[in-house]
Amino acid sequence: MKSKLTTMTIILTLIASIIYAQNIPQKISFQGRLIDANTQKPVTAEKNFTFKIGNWIEEHIKVQVSNGLYSVILGSINPIPLDLFNNWQANMKILVDGKEMAPDIEMVSVPYAFETVYSKSLNGNFRTPDIA
Repeated sequence: MKSKLTTMTIILTLIASIIYAQNIPQKISFQGRLIDANTQKPVTAEKNFTFKIGNWIEEHIKVQVSNGLYSVILGSINPIPLDLFNNWQANMKILVDGKEMAPDIEMVSVPYAFETVYSKSLNGNFRTPDIA
């Protein structure tokens, strides 16, 4: 009985990991620093942020900014579409309390994205040296 339970647990874990591994995260961790334009000092307050990438928009209300630093998970409110970064250079606009910050932030690749590009080119026939 114990052996069957262990085997079943292993099988269910493998199935769950396969399903989870196929999902592409639709979130991006983002941190920034906010400086008061007048005093040139770091801000400590709750602020409303709007993030825009292409036609995707997400608002984060009452984000805690401490000593100028803040952190949000983009896509946690409005999932980032998987095709948002296809075939164009993406820049992110940030608005704080309705005021646009400058300059825009260029979105660049991360190792996960490069791996995805290479895996799309596999046709199912590869040799052992081709495996990274």
